[in-house]
Amino acid sequence: MKHSLLRLSVLALLLMVKMAVLGKIAFEVDGIIYETTSSSTVEVSYRYYRRYNGDIEIPESVYYDGSSYKVTSIGDDVFLGSNELTSIIIPRSITAIGNDAFCGCRSLTSIIIPNSVTTIGGYAFSECEGLNSIIVPNSVINIGEGAFCNCKSLTSIIIPNNLTTISDNMFQYCSSLTSIIIPNAVTAIKSTAFADCSGLTSIVIPNSVETIEHDAFRGCNGLKSVTIPNSVKYIGSNSFSGCTSLESVKLSDSIERIYQETFADCISLTSVTIPNNVTHIEYAAFRGCNSLVSVTLGKGLNSICSQIPAFEDCNNLISVTSLNPTPPLRTPSFGYWYPIPNYYRATLYVPNGCKEIYSLSDFWHLFNEIIEIDDETSINTIESDDRSNLPIYNLTGTKVDGNDLGKGIYIINGKKVIIK
Repeated sequence: MKHSLLRLSVLALLLMVKMAVLGKIAFEVDGIIYETTSSSTVEVSYRYYRRYNGDIEIPESVYYDGSSYKVTSIGDDVFLGSNELTSIIIPRSITAIGNDAFCGCRSLTSIIIPNSVTTIGGYAFSECEGLNSIIVPNSVINIGEGAFCNCKSLTSIIIPNNLTTISDNMFQYCSSLTSIIIPNAVTAIKSTAFADCSGLTSIVIPNSVETIEHDAFRGCNGLKSVTIPNSVKYIGSNSFSGCTSLESVKLSDSIERIYQETFADCISLTSVTIPNNVTHIEYAAFRGCNSLVSVTLGKGLNSICSQIPAFEDCNNLISVTSLNPTPPLRTPSFGYWYPIPNYYRATLYVPNGCKEIYSLSDFWHLFNEIIEIDDETSINTIESDDRSNLPIYNLTGTKVDGNDLGKGIYIINGKKVIIK
């Protein structure tokens, strides 16, 4: 006991020495700890033993020892773990909220951030499991990583228009978040920014975004469709893996590579078109997409990973269109690994005049059938009243009645046809 008291006394003495050297003064007013940041300003300060509860109102200024101080910031860890804190009023004098400032305040249900705030620190509101809504004003230009991570009750949030980066883990595990609009100023969506937001059903990615980093939307089980604008030049690995409800995706024409497991285990995805600028598809990029029946490979594709097949376990893939007149290579080219293991059941569509070179090429000659197509896009568009007397098949390989076609993609006389 004596040793513990001595240790605490030493720590307190060291803190006082540090504050004296730095010229800082710490004091308490009405139950809140403050620390001076200048001769006229203070921040709300952290003390390891202090936990707050109930309703807290931070004043714009405080008076201590004959001097008045303006409260301009909330420091790191100030309300960390204050499980019984139910509400907080932040004054308009505050310009910054520190790292972990409200982390783990599980009883906090709502908060209003004044438009004086410009910076929100990393994990500032993480694990505020009761927080259901928050408005971040347009004055905020920087939000640190994980700021709202694991806010499981958060259903809506307004992101400020001036924000340029959605930071790492910013909304990870926000399982009640159903939709979100990303402002037009955002240029980067960082890793795991929306990972495991299982309730997210829709998201609008603006054409200001240039990069989507790895795992950004991983495990967003409710996401049904996504359009990635042409401004996006990079999509990292695992970005949409495990999005089990994803039925359609429109890829950016500006990307040059599809990285490992980008769309792995998207079990509802039925078709995908690889843009013409893509030169390589890495390992397991579409692994486990067992509803995938149709793939179009762009004319710029030079190689596909085969050692861990890019289309591994895509067991229903029956239609593959390769638009490159030169057959893409499999990498590595040795052994019995093939990028599309389901080749023996699939039909391969190639540009007009290229059947012979594909028939003589490594891997591609193994396909069940190789058919040349006239249109380099591999898809013809006809109106819904245009019917053919030729045999018609859907993308599962089932023959269908040409007089009773609904909207969709069909194979008519060896060509893919869109019925509108």
